[in-house]
Amino acid sequence: MGAYGWWDSSTTYQYHGTECKRATEEPKRLPNEKIDVSIPQCHRGKICCGFQIFFGENRQEFTKLKQEIDKFGQTVSDEIKAWRDAIEEAEKDPLSLQDSKTCTKLSDAIIAIDGLDIECFAANNDKEWMFLAKVFGKELLNPVRNVKETS
Repeated sequence: MGAYGWWDSSTTYQYHGTECKRATEEPKRLPNEKIDVSIPQCHRGKICCGFQIFFGENRQEFTKLKQEIDKFGQTVSDEIKAWRDAIEEAEKDPLSLQDSKTCTKLSDAIIAIDGLDIECFAANNDKEWMFLAKVFGKELLNPVRNVKETS
């Protein structure tokens, strides 16, 4: 239960460009001592964040990502293919961004675009993050890559 407080006190800055409520929802202890870790679900007419605004402000980067995915075609992971589909859907129907399913599909892409002003990316998921680093011209640091290779 204290993990969120610990995280907040040990972190000097977090990116919150989308103002996602799902990312900041803390667990709650219920009267029966169970822990509730449910998170809000956005849908058309009940949006809990600023993702629609974030997408509009960063449309050029999302378009660039979609174009790079198209260049690589079938050689990219299923997750990256889902980014392409979600971006295309948002371009056609901006209200699709009011659905938790859309932002969930774009997860790592949103994180990367939200952090474009940082010097480099850091992630332990090489499959998607190597692609993101290449698209956006960033170095990728993976703190566990050497551990995986030597264990």
